[in-house]
Amino acid sequence: MPRKQDAELRRQEQAERQAAFRASETPSQRQQKRLEQTKRQAALRACETPSQSQERRLEQAERQANLRASETPSQSQRRRLEQLKRQATLRDTETPAQSQQRRLEQAERQGNLAEHKLSTLRATETLAQSQQRLFEQAERQAALRAAETPDETQHRLIEQAERQSTIRASETPERTQARRDANAQLQAERRQNFQRNNRSIFNDAAFNYDPLIDYKNHRLSCYRTDGQGVSISQRFKMER
Repeated sequence: MPRKQDAELRRQEQAERQAAFRASETPSQRQQKRLEQTKRQAALRACETPSQSQERRLEQAERQANLRASETPSQSQRRRLEQLKRQATLRDTETPAQSQQRRLEQAERQGNLAEHKLSTLRATETLAQSQQRLFEQAERQAALRAAETPDETQHRLIEQAERQSTIRASETPERTQARRDANAQLQAERRQNFQRNNRSIFNDAAFNYDPLIDYKNHRLSCYRTDGQGVSISQRFKMER
């Protein structure tokens, strides 16, 4: 216990000295110090092994969690403002290549985190829960897109293409191959269902359209003509 108390006391004294020193710094000195610190960190991280990087991130996350748990609301607000200022200052000094690299790394981290969360949640889903989730997701997307203006639709498609391009540019060869294999397997299953006259090919067809499937001439499709070359759906609209 005495050793722990001594260590805690040393940390507090060190924090006080650092706070006093930083309070006496000029803006240019702070900027110079941050740039030098960034360079040192980059040099150290370039020499890390994957296991060392993982260990460092875990320790950093634990320290941040402990510090933030003891923060007051005003301290949290001040930390966020200072963090925003630091990020703005660093990004102002970035080259285009550095900006691109930062975005790629950020997209990769977000993709890994999202993939881990989704895989954890979906691994515990039942078949009924999965179907319900997909159905609700399709309904939300349809409702949102129905309310879009043409400009909003165009903007969404451009952003979606940019996100996909960024994510795929940061993919490892293994992840790219896994994605292609999953897409190929999904398409193969849908074509097999088509050959077996299975109604499941029409599930979410609007969101997973396969151009190699002849939906119009499927045996279970309701698309028919009235003998005069007019489809039943078209005839219904004309009569209304």
